[in-house]
Amino acid sequence: MDLIKIKDIYSSPSYNSKIVIAGWVRAFKGNRFIELNDGSTIKYSMCNF
Repeated sequence: MDLIKIKDIYSSPSYNSKIVIAGWVRAFKGNRFIELNDGSTIKYSMCNF
């Protein structure tokens, strides 16, 4: 799998597919979600783990 930037996810979302993103953890949300930012946009991605 190729590394995808968060701005690319927001510009052309792909549903039902696995993606790989990398960045900095901005915040933890309830010990289930993280806000991830890679610097490509002001927006962040909320991920579950």
